[in-house]
Amino acid sequence: MNRDPVRTPLDPQATQAIRAMVLMLLPQQFEDDDDWGAEKRIQSGLDVDVDGLRIETRRRWKTVNHGSWKRASGRLVEPDRNFQIRVWVLPSKQPGERRYELEANARIRVTGQQRQWNTGVMLWSVSADATADVQLKSEFSTTQQIVETDRGARLRFVPTVDRATVRLLRLHVSRVSHIKGTVAEEFGRWIDDVVKRQVARQGDRLTDRINQRIQKKPERFEIPLGLGAWISEQDPKANDQTQGSDGQTQGSDGQTQGSDGQAQGSDDQAQGTTDP
Repeated sequence: MNRDPVRTPLDPQATQAIRAMVLMLLPQQFEDDDDWGAEKRIQSGLDVDVDGLRIETRRRWKTVNHGSWKRASGRLVEPDRNFQIRVWVLPSKQPGERRYELEANARIRVTGQQRQWNTGVMLWSVSADATADVQLKSEFSTTQQIVETDRGARLRFVPTVDRATVRLLRLHVSRVSHIKGTVAEEFGRWIDDVVKRQVARQGDRLTDRINQRIQKKPERFEIPLGLGAWISEQDPKANDQTQGSDGQTQGSDGQTQGSDGQAQGSDDQAQGTTDP
């Protein structure tokens, strides 16, 4: 991630606007059921047909549940409270572009279940709940377009995610059903592996998925024109230019005040010459 020292923290109002956009783009839940539903074809009987002295036999088959079934699901926990975000403004690389760095923390509630089957007979079943804290880091850029809508002229952001990574900060298994011992320990390790696998999987394709969702419904990133002022206020280059202009203005004001002072001195001399 970019650790450029010139990055500038984004103000709270703008950060909340970006937070709402990020929540629209992030997956709210995941499912991992690749190992759920394994079956096996077994012989269930024998059909015998007798035709005179001729006997024919055919085996009957059926499909039954078999093997170790595992599945897990997860969803964001109270994103209004647990989804924390920080945003920094980065120097723009080209005119009309705004660049940002984002860091967000989220909490995910994970539910896992495992069943052990043997040719149609369930030997045991175990489930568990866990909580995972994850961190998202991203760099993205935006351009702006003024569009006419039925709600009037609006400012449309066109964000592009350049980089996005997710990492697991903490995992806590809070509940395991009545099974204990080796099975429970093995299941706990499996939950840990599932969460890590999902974090890695989401991270690998997160950049492309977010950009695809942005392109699918760009109208979701529109705001009234009046709310776009904070963008210019947060652009370091714009601020530098503004400050430079202010300095020039102040210098001009100083020259003007000096000229006024000289003018007042001339008036005083004129009055002294006229008075008896």
